[in-house]
Amino acid sequence: MSGRAHIVPVAGIILILLYAGCHAEEPQPVVLVYAGRLPGYADALAGIINETGTRTIVARCDTLLRALANLPQVGCIVIPALNPSDFDFLREFAPVLQRHFEEGGSVVGLSAACSMDLKGMATTIFPIHGNATGKGKNVEGVYGSTYVLSDVLEEITGGLPREFVITQSDYTYQSSQAGPVPPSSDVGKLSILYREQSTGIPLVVALERDGGGRSVSLPGCYVAVVERLPFHWGKLVGQPEFKELLRRSVAWAMAGSERHDRLAQSREQSLKAEAERMSRIAEVGEQSQARSRQRRLVLLVGLWAAGLVFQFFLVIRFIIPRMRGPIKLRA
Repeated sequence: MSGRAHIVPVAGIILILLYAGCHAEEPQPVVLVYAGRLPGYADALAGIINETGTRTIVARCDTLLRALANLPQVGCIVIPALNPSDFDFLREFAPVLQRHFEEGGSVVGLSAACSMDLKGMATTIFPIHGNATGKGKNVEGVYGSTYVLSDVLEEITGGLPREFVITQSDYTYQSSQAGPVPPSSDVGKLSILYREQSTGIPLVVALERDGGGRSVSLPGCYVAVVERLPFHWGKLVGQPEFKELLRRSVAWAMAGSERHDRLAQSREQSLKAEAERMSRIAEVGEQSQARSRQRRLVLLVGLWAAGLVFQFFLVIRFIIPRMRGPIKLRA
């Protein structure tokens, strides 16, 4: 679909969100899900998140994601990066996502969002630094990987079993000559919630940024678009464990997001400043009107006084002499 075809829906959604933000006492944050070349997969992810009552918008084109990402109502952005055709845009979009994160926003990244194919995301936002891949395998009829509990984070791990299988063809991780390198971050507190059973590779990583902002990295979840494959995305989104993991990851990330509150506070301050400015303008206008009325009054008094002086002159010059006697005309 051409970029022109997106102009009306993009503008319409932006206007709706801006109108809601300006007229709602407490504008509710929304989750933005990037679709890229897999709109069906994005719709399924959005449907899972919607089950919690959270409002979700699927960005079906790059223009829509770029336009909505900076709005204050966007509390969380979900990036399921799979199709290499989307990577050029996502590399370009990475600074916007970084700013969203630094402003205290929340982000959830799946699959290639955690790989060095998207270096701008896979270092500070999703600190996996993935430069290598591991393969899934057939586990009790499911092609994927076994997730085993590592660190406990009650808001995410509390609703999940200690061990479960997730459909995926691959997972990404950082590797060196010495072997796998654990994720690390110098911007906040990092927790490895689940690892791959046989290798110990992190598969769920939560990051709470100093100064606000949370991210959840899911470096697995590589799925395919071909339905006959055992790791088709339809099998992943149908798994109860994945659905619970996604819901809880988004909820935890948004619960620690300060971006919406900060921008809402900034919005309130801007509205207050604008109200004060308008009040000052009104006050200046009233003062100007008062001075104008005063000038008119002075002018009227002056004209009235001038009229009296003129009338007094006429009386002295012409009327009083007539009253004293006839005026003698010179020959």
